[in-house]
Amino acid sequence: GTVTVEDTELSGNEAAQWGGMAFVERGELHLRGCIVEANTATKGAGFSATAAVIDVQGTSLESNSAVEQGGVYFFEQDGIEVTLRESVLRNNSATFGGVGRIQNLVTAVAEGCTFESNRAAAAAGGGGVFMISQNAALEVEGCWFHNSTAQSGGVTRFYGGVTNISYSVLSHNQENPNFLARPAIQSRELLKSESGSVEVSCTGESCDLIDVQHVSNVTTLVSRRDYGNSESAELHTVGPVTISFDSVFDVEPSASGCGYDFIELSRRNESAMKYCGVEPPPETEVDVDEQFNITWFSDGGKGGEGWSFYVTVRFPSPPPVPPWPPHLPPYPAAPPLETNGSTVIIQPSWYAMEHLSEAIANSYIVNIELYTDVSLTSDLSSVSKELSIIGLCEWRCTIDGAQAFQVLRVTGGGNLTLKNITLRNGLGGLGGALVVDGESSATILQSALLHNSADFGGAIYIL
Repeated sequence: GTVTVEDTELSGNEAAQWGGMAFVERGELHLRGCIVEANTATKGAGFSATAAVIDVQGTSLESNSAVEQGGVYFFEQDGIEVTLRESVLRNNSATFGGVGRIQNLVTAVAEGCTFESNRAAAAAGGGGVFMISQNAALEVEGCWFHNSTAQSGGVTRFYGGVTNISYSVLSHNQENPNFLARPAIQSRELLKSESGSVEVSCTGESCDLIDVQHVSNVTTLVSRRDYGNSESAELHTVGPVTISFDSVFDVEPSASGCGYDFIELSRRNESAMKYCGVEPPPETEVDVDEQFNITWFSDGGKGGEGWSFYVTVRFPSPPPVPPWPPHLPPYPAAPPLETNGSTVIIQPSWYAMEHLSEAIANSYIVNIELYTDVSLTSDLSSVSKELSIIGLCEWRCTIDGAQAFQVLRVTGGGNLTLKNITLRNGLGGLGGALVVDGESSATILQSALLHNSADFGGAIYIL
């Protein structure tokens, strides 16, 4: 099968074995302009494969974590080809190979990429970015390797194979025998997942020291790591947003509260609250048009690892369908599906899931316009035809597997296109959200695959 994913977030997915985000048994996976974040697996937290072509361009791969090998990818079968171009790989971790673990006849290429703060924890082996063995080949050109750490091999660790690194910069990478990798955040609820753009303004002497990142227009990350002395800044935002601090929080405490360094949160008509030490502030929701202020201050001594937080726009969900009234007769069968030629429009109703499954199975339907979230109570029909599902909710329409069902399967030469759709909470042995097999294909545009779980391929399985 072949899967192409563009302008999509793939976050918080989990595989008990290989491929936290995706596993490719046979076929191709293409990522363009995506966010791949906080996925977990035993091997290959981002993706893994047995026979595949994997092509990644303009994508952010961040905070993925493998228990054993390959914080982003793990490949050990002959013939696999993986290419990374103009992408950022940051804060990924594993026991071996903070970004990648490759062996046997695997070819990996990286061009114009940034590798920053990746970690490997093994006492022997390591490889803060790559671990390479046997007959594998790694080609790197025009990349930046910065601040990666391992107990052995700050950037790469070789046990055979061929590696060529050219026109690249390596800075502040460490080989530290006493290093213990800090665990990455495990499958946390990513606040960027259902968000739109948000603005954060800053006043104060230290605003230029605070890193503000707009990631693919969906969220704003504000962070200050390894802070210094005598810093002060105040950040302002307006609701409806959610403020959530990272679980890694280290601000110097004092014997009498937060008298030295502190984060202070304040809003209208409420007392300001100061936070320091290692316990982050609680998640906070800010109402529509309400201003929220975050003040940062450090005095003239000591310091700490710092803090980071996410500011996320909250979009209203489609109105929920009320439960079936208990005084009425039992829940009736779904009425016949109403079609307009080859197109079906699915509105909020008690029958949305049944209508979606029926439309997928109907050989005459090639377009589904979805105006409602759908929560599965059984498996949907398999896609074995040319079909597009377009979400027309105010933000994205969600198809929720309820942590009990695999969400979608494309088989028998089918070709599925998803746009403005979130697939979440899917559960399967192979692929929690999406399975694409044989000569079938799928294209995913401006969508999200969140918090899906499987043994292999937490979100996507290609065979």
